[in-house]
Amino acid sequence: MQNTKKDRLLSEIQSGFPIVTRPFQELAQRIGVPEHEIIESLLTLKDEGILREFGPVFDSRKLGYVSTLVAAKVDTNRIDECAASMMEIDGITHNYLRGNEFNLWFTVIALNAD
Repeated sequence: MQNTKKDRLLSEIQSGFPIVTRPFQELAQRIGVPEHEIIESLLTLKDEGILREFGPVFDSRKLGYVSTLVAAKVDTNRIDECAASMMEIDGITHNYLRGNEFNLWFTVIALNAD
């Protein structure tokens, strides 16, 4: 797929992903390429690390939740262990590594601030 069509694909999946039975077919029609090219391009973008995750994003506040971003200072030898442990906790939606003193960041979501 050409770069301009890949740019359009990225724009479409971020702002107007179709909620239909065959969303990739719908995207293919919008962009003007075969459906298999849409799927192949998304897989390639994921393999290249350009597309990190593919899934819905909900506005948690509209669903009645509160969330906060937390930074932790974790021994570099234990980053993987800590990150994996965090993901077993209900309410932690994701975590990621940052290159500073507070090196492991994560988001916590809950029904209330208590």
